[in-house]
Amino acid sequence: MRLRIGALVFLLSTVARSAPAPAAGAPRGEEARKPEGQRGRNAPDLSGAGIRTLGVLGVVAWNEGSTSVGASLYERGLGLLNHEWISTRYLDFLELGGDSGGLRYRADAQLAIGPRWLWSTHHALLARLGARAHVARSVALYTSDVRLPELQLGHQSSFRRGQIDVGAHGSLVPWGRLESSAGRGVLDGARAFGAYGAVAWESFRLDADWSRFRGQGKPHADDLRGHLCWLWSRVMACADGRVLHGATPGDRTRIRGGFVGVSALVGQLEWL
Repeated sequence: MRLRIGALVFLLSTVARSAPAPAAGAPRGEEARKPEGQRGRNAPDLSGAGIRTLGVLGVVAWNEGSTSVGASLYERGLGLLNHEWISTRYLDFLELGGDSGGLRYRADAQLAIGPRWLWSTHHALLARLGARAHVARSVALYTSDVRLPELQLGHQSSFRRGQIDVGAHGSLVPWGRLESSAGRGVLDGARAFGAYGAVAWESFRLDADWSRFRGQGKPHADDLRGHLCWLWSRVMACADGRVLHGATPGDRTRIRGGFVGVSALVGQLEWL
């Protein structure tokens, strides 16, 4: 099961990372056909922001009363791209390291695409369909899930050097696991729903996601994740965090854990 989930994470991550990255300062589409003095920051047929980073993460993790300190190498890529009436949101995250509890790893991949309806110059409604996969181990906590299909309904605001993307998501969970030193639960056949938010403004970037897992006879859990970054030239400072609260069916065993961390990275934030 872990092999299948890991393979799907790798596949989604590969697709996400193949998304075209904007070239800094290069005009696109109709914008390239305008006289130089008439070009704006956001081309009417292609707009958005993308980020790619690589660096070192230091973390403090916990699970059922046990605390661990560790460090990892990690790579992160994410983007919000619009092409005329199509909107795409993608994310990939790879982490490998260790803590006082042993091996530490994490892999996340998300990809969603769908139509956008502009109701003013800078604002649009969104409906995206996609998939996501996740696998992670830290201290004695192991989590994994595959969500397919996933529906995202939201709102997007795009400005000269900023973008705000917020909404709700819901999905089926064909495979998933929650395991800790206290117990384990199987998420196969559960449902997940929650909310997401992404804010990119100049050199500042904030991403947050909350998911709730529910299902008849299934474990229930709330998973909150956040990622905050500030870019200076090509050097980036970031803070990451996750809090997971769950329990096996009937609340017989509680499954809790999470981490907070800071990182130093080399990366690039590019605007269309």
